[in-house]
Amino acid sequence: MQTKRSELIVGLVIIIAILVVVIGKVLITGNQTKSEMYELTTIFPEIGGLEVGNAVFVNGVRAGKVADIALRQNEVAVRLLINRAVTLKKDARIEIVERGMMGEREIKIDPGSSDEVMDITESIHGCYNVGFNETVSEIGKTIQNINALSGSLVKIVGDKQEIENFKTMLLNFNLLITNLNRILEKNKDIQIEFDRINNILTNLDSLISKNDDKVDRIITFADNKLETMNEMIIQLQTLLEIFQKEDTSFSRFTDDDSLYNKLDASLDKFDALITDIKENPKKYFSLF
Repeated sequence: MQTKRSELIVGLVIIIAILVVVIGKVLITGNQTKSEMYELTTIFPEIGGLEVGNAVFVNGVRAGKVADIALRQNEVAVRLLINRAVTLKKDARIEIVERGMMGEREIKIDPGSSDEVMDITESIHGCYNVGFNETVSEIGKTIQNINALSGSLVKIVGDKQEIENFKTMLLNFNLLITNLNRILEKNKDIQIEFDRINNILTNLDSLISKNDDKVDRIITFADNKLETMNEMIIQLQTLLEIFQKEDTSFSRFTDDDSLYNKLDASLDKFDALITDIKENPKKYFSLF
């Protein structure tokens, strides 16, 4: 008799424990019957570890859960179960956010304020927010890049020849700018033409940007080295010094109105050519 009574007590304790577990799960997870929920499919570019069963919060209140996750080409379709008491407007915003420092994911919904109600039968696009752990990982990569850059700078700074080459290049460039300013101050008409040339170059730049793939094939053959730049600047410097001499052809050119008029007419034709190329690029780039 005593044995049967003990077995009965043990059985009651087990039943009560099961009920406590079930009720606790309902209270903690906020599970609701399917009749009280509606489905909404949201498309995300990635989900960052979101799992089936993760919570859905609307304005900070738990109002649903993730019911299913499926790949859809290059995106991820997430099916949500949301409390029918929640009405989503057309401008509602759905995000995957990180909860806490452990990297757990949840769905955060801003129901919106539009006068129009969202059509829940259609899929909508959500946003994925980068979490703390991913940010730390990116910071680590950035630090590695900075360390690599620092190492390169240390090598350059430690190389006296590289420093001298760089100083020489800067000095030559400074002299070049100074001489250009002197020439422009003495030749106001040339300044006007330089402005026009600058406009033409701007048009050329616009044209090239529309044909990047074709232009890249040409640019890949260029080799921009420090020594080459320095040599080019020295040559330009020498050329400018020759231009400034009174007995040069350049000096006669600046004083000769007929030559100036020819240059002006040539620039007009060149400008028209650039305009035609922009309007009819296929006529000129068909060979590429």
